[in-house]
Amino acid sequence: MQIDVAVQKKLHEADPDAIGTEIDALMGLVEELAEFLRTKRQFGDAVWVRTENSPIYSQEHLGELRQFTSVLTATLRVVR
Repeated sequence: MQIDVAVQKKLHEADPDAIGTEIDALMGLVEELAEFLRTKRQFGDAVWVRTENSPIYSQEHLGELRQFTSVLTATLRVVR
């Protein structure tokens, strides 16, 4: 089975450097979530297989909506 986990946040900063700092912090959260999935590995009857994050974040959402959007797709195998 696959589960999508999205991280989204409306960016309010006008300064490009501040936006970069905000994006870095959000990417840190995405990386923490991916690491949690990798290290936990067992979720009830499901076992972690892999996590994908492509694209890393949506350039379209960033440019058009001033919104950070990143989606992790976790693949799990149900074991019974």
